[in-house]
Amino acid sequence: MAVDFSLLPDDKVEDVAAPSWRLRTAVFIVLAVVIAIAVVLLWPTERAVESWKFWVAVTLLPLGIPLWIVLRRLSAYEGRRLDAQMRAEVARDYRERVFAAASRPMYVLDAALCFSKEEQDTSARIRSGEVSLSTNEAPLGDSLRARWIDDPSAPEKSRGRDDTERQIDLVRWIFKDLLTKLSATLHELPRSEEVEVLLWVSSTLQRDVVKTIWMDCVGRQTRHVMRIVTDEAPQGLRSKDRWLDRMIQESVHHTRLVVAVQLHHIYTESPPPGTSEAGAAILMVPDVFDTKHGTKTRVRIHRPVSGPTDTPGDALKHALKWGRVSGNQVSCAWRTSGGNPQSGEWRESARQFDLDPVLTNLDDTVGYAGVAAPWLALACAAQSLADSDTHLVLSDDGDIIDAAVVTSVPLV
Repeated sequence: MAVDFSLLPDDKVEDVAAPSWRLRTAVFIVLAVVIAIAVVLLWPTERAVESWKFWVAVTLLPLGIPLWIVLRRLSAYEGRRLDAQMRAEVARDYRERVFAAASRPMYVLDAALCFSKEEQDTSARIRSGEVSLSTNEAPLGDSLRARWIDDPSAPEKSRGRDDTERQIDLVRWIFKDLLTKLSATLHELPRSEEVEVLLWVSSTLQRDVVKTIWMDCVGRQTRHVMRIVTDEAPQGLRSKDRWLDRMIQESVHHTRLVVAVQLHHIYTESPPPGTSEAGAAILMVPDVFDTKHGTKTRVRIHRPVSGPTDTPGDALKHALKWGRVSGNQVSCAWRTSGGNPQSGEWRESARQFDLDPVLTNLDDTVGYAGVAAPWLALACAAQSLADSDTHLVLSDDGDIIDAAVVTSVPLV
C-alpha cells in the first residue's frame, strides 16, 4: 500500500483540559482577600487612610492582581487550544494531499475473458447464473467438478497427445481469442502509446515458448508495439498497488495489458477439483491518458487493499476509502478464492460498512482459475458496470484477501 494510514499524523483535535471555573473563582476570591488585607496591614501609618490613594490601592490591587493571574491562566489555555486546532488543520491538509496523490485510479479501456470455446464468455452469463461449475468426466476417466477448455484441435487429433502439445495449441487459441475481443479498442489506441504487457501463464510451458506464441499472435492481429515486462511475478491485484506507486513517482506512464492464463494437466493427470482453465486480459491506462489524448474513459479501478481473510474489515474499509464511495453504493461484488470463502466474516464486515451487494462467487460458477482468478474477477466487474455504478472485486489466496473498488462514470 502506498499509504500506511497508521503512520499519518492524526487529524483529530487534541483535547486540552480547560481550567476549572470553580477553581479560578476560588483563587480570585482568596487572592483578592489576601491582597486587600496585605494592603491594609502594610499601609504606612503616617499616611491617612481617608485619602483617595488608600482607596485606590485597597480597590485596584486586590481586584487587578488576581484578575491578571486568572486571565493569564485562561490565555494560556486558549493558546494551547488554538495550537491543537491548527495542528489538526495542518495534519488534515497533509492527509488530504497525500490521499489525493495516492488515490489516483487507473482506467480500464477494455477487458476480455474466456473459459470455454463458446463465443459468449461474458460476465453477463456468469452473473445471470447461466454458467455453473458442474461434474464432468476427465480424459483419464475421473468424474470431478472442474472445468477445462476443450482441445482446440480436431477430436481425431487429440488422441495420444500429451499435455505440453495440448497446452501449446490452447495458449495460442486463448491469446488469439483475447486479442480478437480487444481488437477494436487496440485499433483505436493512439499509435504513440507504448503498451507494456504482463504475461502471466501458469502451465507446463517454458516462458520463452509462451513469449514466442504471444509475439506471433500479436504480429498477426495488431500493429501496436507491445513490450513484455519480465521482471514482475504474478501477485494478483496487489501488482496494481505497485503500478500506482510508480505512476505517482514517475513522469512517464504507459498503457498496460495484463494477460493471465491458467492451464492444467488433463492427459497425464486429472485437474484439481473445483478449478477451471481460463484466460483474462485487462487493458489499463493511467489517469493522464484522457488529458493527453482528449478522450473519456468510463471504467476506473481504484487502489487495492490487502488484509487478513479472517478479518477483512480493514481491507474493505480502506478499499471503499480509496474508491471514494460508501458501502451502500456497491451494487455487485465478484469474489474468487483458493479455498472456501469465509462467508461469516464477510457478512459481519459487510454489515459494518452497509455493504449489501449481489455477490457472485466465481469459484462456484466458472471455477477457481489460479493465476488468472483475480483478473477474471476484474474483467467481469469491468464488463458488467453500468453508468454511475460501483462494483467490488475480492480475491484471496487463503490467508490474505485483496479488495478493490471498480467504478464507472457516465460519458457526457
